[in-house]
Amino acid sequence: MEKWIGDRISTFSDKNNTSIIIYPKRERWKEALLIAWVIGFTFVGFYMIYLLFFGLEAIDNSQIKGDPQEILRNQKIYLTVFIGFWAYFEYKVVYGLLWLLFGKELIKIDFEKVLIKNAIFSYGKSKKYFNDNIKKIELIEHKPFSFGFNYENAFWSKGTNSLLFDYLTKTVTFGRKLNEKDAKLLMRFMVDRVKKHSKSKK
Repeated sequence: MEKWIGDRISTFSDKNNTSIIIYPKRERWKEALLIAWVIGFTFVGFYMIYLLFFGLEAIDNSQIKGDPQEILRNQKIYLTVFIGFWAYFEYKVVYGLLWLLFGKELIKIDFEKVLIKNAIFSYGKSKKYFNDNIKKIELIEHKPFSFGFNYENAFWSKGTNSLLFDYLTKTVTFGRKLNEKDAKLLMRFMVDRVKKHSKSKK
């Protein structure tokens, strides 16, 4: 039977397993602006790459004082640095856009394990965590007014996780960009389902 937690979390449970899907937060007008920005940003980056490899020699630098070879060398250094920064932000923004449009977090709980997968379309690596080794599921405390928090939760990024549990020697986090209310409801729901499915094993 399907139930919803807030607007973004879909759950389906039966006696054998529970499936949870967390969808990205959708805001259509922001998505349209982001798509337009990505198109423009991508065009600028590829144009700079073209200039670096094919176009600099054709530029007239006669009005710039100095050695022409030194000027050309400095221009290549500038473009190389620019393209390095561009490539980083291009990857981040394009990945964030694909996540917004086609991404979701998939969580599956059964009598033995919890599977967590971040997928774009159907692509993504599923990670397995055995119930017996999962410690307390709890909320992650964030500083909502910090620069880092606001940067990581910008509309074009995947965002920070809201929940965590300890698993053997590591900490596992999940639940991207959930508000506090939905995160608490999801935490209680998962704790309940892990306990119920673990008992059904016995």
